[in-house]
Amino acid sequence: MFSFLKGTIASKQQNTPFGTFIILEVNNVGYSILVNQKTFDKYPKEGSNIVIYTQLIHREDTMYLCGFYSAQERDLFNFL
Repeated sequence: MFSFLKGTIASKQQNTPFGTFIILEVNNVGYSILVNQKTFDKYPKEGSNIVIYTQLIHREDTMYLCGFYSAQERDLFNFL
């Protein structure tokens, strides 16, 4: 559904009870994107403009966006 998002990093949250997240502001909307530690470390500090490749996961009880540094990483995730 969302192939990628381009915006400003509003917040980087590491080791929360729900995982590691980047909150990306896109046109005044904050998207909470679940990322792994490697991806988290690749992105710059808060306030930086970035592009993040995403995959929407929709389960019976939850929906969340997974974020990836490159389209190839996302495609490998989908393949596996």
